[in-house]
Amino acid sequence: LVGAKGDKGDKGDTGATGADGKSAYELACEGGYIGTVQDWLVSLKGVDGKSAYELAVENGYEGTETSWLASLKGEKGDKGDKGDTGATGADGIDGVDGVDGKSAYELYCEAYPEYSGTMQDWLASLKGEKGDKGDKGDTGEAGRGIDHMEINDAGQLVVYYTDGNSENLGSVTSEATDSISMLEFTVLSDGTLSVAIKDESKVDAENIVIPSTYNGRTVTAIEENGFAQCHSLETITIPETVTKIGQRAFFNCNSLRKIKIPDNVTRIEVSTFTDCTSLEKIELSKNLVYLCSDAFQNCTLLKDLTLPASLEEIETKGAGFSTASSLSNVYFENVNGWERHDRDTGKLVDKPTSTQLSDPATAARLLKGFVYVGQYNYYSWICNK
Repeated sequence: LVGAKGDKGDKGDTGATGADGKSAYELACEGGYIGTVQDWLVSLKGVDGKSAYELAVENGYEGTETSWLASLKGEKGDKGDKGDTGATGADGIDGVDGVDGKSAYELYCEAYPEYSGTMQDWLASLKGEKGDKGDKGDTGEAGRGIDHMEINDAGQLVVYYTDGNSENLGSVTSEATDSISMLEFTVLSDGTLSVAIKDESKVDAENIVIPSTYNGRTVTAIEENGFAQCHSLETITIPETVTKIGQRAFFNCNSLRKIKIPDNVTRIEVSTFTDCTSLEKIELSKNLVYLCSDAFQNCTLLKDLTLPASLEEIETKGAGFSTASSLSNVYFENVNGWERHDRDTGKLVDKPTSTQLSDPATAARLLKGFVYVGQYNYYSWICNK
């Protein structure tokens, strides 16, 4: 028979402390292990396991480890809520100034060490090709042009326009005309200046105004060959300060149409206007004493010429006026005391009468040495006043 379960008995007294157990290393030694504790601990390390990539290859994955890692990347998650705005950060410390950069020219020279030109040459080389010609603009209203210019007795530049009006521009200075940039000046022994065209301006010069002064010095002379072969030159204004015009000064200026010689000039030398084939009008100095007729060789459009009363000698060294084929009227302001002498021997040939020289057409034939068509005799003229 089984009775009911009795009440829990009281806790028994604590038993005596048992002996210390042996360590795993000691138990290993009892089991036959020979070695130090360190060696034994190292021997407990298991064999390295395989990487996840190696396990994936064993399970059939084909591809590099990089490709496998990339394949593990999941799809892009949904955009998270915008975070709270952070507090404004403190201003950073100013950075150190950078080194100055090199110019485009310096960089070009580094890139192309064979280049040896100056910066100006390099800049000029950057200029692009000329663009296409633009459409023709609308026809402008009729304007007015410059008929001619002259310097009056007061040394002032006066411009005469094609509409009949004129304008006094005042004293001629280096600022009053663009011509100054085309001219070169030479200091003479008396401190005055001679003038000539610059070689580089001969092609472009069309209308020249010579100043009466330049840099505080008076312009008194035009040099020999000073404007020779300026083929575009149409007009030139010579100031009254000029007293001398050199030989061949306007030789072969075949576009020159008219010219006025200042009254202070007393001589016109040989070939001064030779081959000026467009010259139609010349106003000689009122104080002219000597005229070399060869100064007008081949001035084929010159029709009329007035010889001042001051003239004393007309010397012929070559063909003289005979080659001025259009010269048909010569006006002698003094018709008395003239003699014609043989050009080569100097002997007296005849004495044209005042009646003959008072007729412009007759005077022209005598001056040209006309005998008959195609035949001319060459004379020098002397006036015995």
